Amino acid sequence: MEEHVSCCYAVQDKVWVDAPDGEPWEIYTVLGDAEHSGGELRTVMPDDTLGCCGSGAEESAARCC
Repeated sequence: MEEHVSCCYAVQDKVWVDAPDGEPWEIYTVLGDAEHSGGELRTVMPDDTLGCCGSGAEESAARCC
């Protein structure tokens, strides 16, 4: 479980579970908008140096939005 992570321009709580057929599912609750620096543009590809969710966790970055 990850709490209060910034991902995809939202602050979220996340948890991962496996479907009955073994497929991984991400379940999340959006808590609010994530703050970004003025003039910052959203890109299609996440910044690999930060990881998608900014947590630096390898598993999270691989499964993030």
